[in-house]
Amino acid sequence: QRRGVAVYDGYRESLRSVVDDLSPDLALIAYWRNAERCLPVIRATSPGTRVLVDSVDLHFVREARATFHARSETWLGVTIRQAQNIGRELSAYAASDGVLTVSSQEAEMLESLLWTKYRAFVVPDFEEFEPSSVAFGQRRGSLLVGSFQHPPNVESARYLICDILPLVDTQLLRKHPVNVVGNKLGADIRALGADLPAVRMVGWVPEVEPYLSSARVNLVPLLHGAGTKRKLVMALATGTPTVSTSIGVEGLDLVDQEHVLVADDAPSFARAIERLLSDEVLWRRLREAGLAHVHQTHDRATALASLGVAVEQVLAEAPRRIVPAGLDSIPDPVAAPLANGALPQIAPAITDSTSAARDVV
Repeated sequence: QRRGVAVYDGYRESLRSVVDDLSPDLALIAYWRNAERCLPVIRATSPGTRVLVDSVDLHFVREARATFHARSETWLGVTIRQAQNIGRELSAYAASDGVLTVSSQEAEMLESLLWTKYRAFVVPDFEEFEPSSVAFGQRRGSLLVGSFQHPPNVESARYLICDILPLVDTQLLRKHPVNVVGNKLGADIRALGADLPAVRMVGWVPEVEPYLSSARVNLVPLLHGAGTKRKLVMALATGTPTVSTSIGVEGLDLVDQEHVLVADDAPSFARAIERLLSDEVLWRRLREAGLAHVHQTHDRATALASLGVAVEQVLAEAPRRIVPAGLDSIPDPVAAPLANGALPQIAPAITDSTSAARDVV
């Protein structure tokens, strides 16, 4: 607002009236749930508006992995709610004029599932961190960073503390403790490291960069997830070598032993930590290759150019006409939120989400 940009409070103002007043050329909507709520109103109120949805990552992929990759001997399968959410998310994407993804892997997945023509656009994550000047010999410890409101990060912290660190050389850990950094670090995770002097439960910090710049190794022991991991992009941009699982590096075109060390079981992950903490030659090689890679593929200029291409291509096409039946009866999602989060079906392809979900299960 201080810069003269019109800003509307979504909790106070009707989306229908805002769209009607502006008749925008393009609506950029972050996250599929918001697209699901807003698309019917936009299509009805301003048919000429193109809608571009920022997926952030493909949520149905992450949720499916959380179910199928679960570390449990008791598998209950996909719930009805999960199956419905898959249909709802895909419907929101299908009814839009284009979808932003963070990797070509997720763009290709959407293309194969939803469209016969190009509608998914890769806009990579980027972080504007300067490479750290702190040398190998001056760095200490390892770093695990993430928001612990996000279930995959909670799972990765448990995996690191309970399964991986007990296999790491104790003398090396004593010299190089692990800092666990991130907001909402709950008491359950803090308790895991209570009796471990090699684990420091830091929690929220105002800036992550100082921790990345002084750590010798960055750790990404994710067991499930989707999209690309900004914590890894940050580490690469800072010049802090990383040990990661395959889930952690996906979508970033990183090569094991060249840009990072990849390990998908606890013993291999522990050995990789030991190697990277001790081997300066390896550390330097990964640092330089990682810096070069991230500045070539995930810098601001690349992201801006990619976004520009997406906007141009979406505006060059006629807007989609996919809308749910009974559109006139759908209330404004801001002025009258639907009860219990029940939201209108956007694409007609899935007309009965409950029966469709039952078939999936």
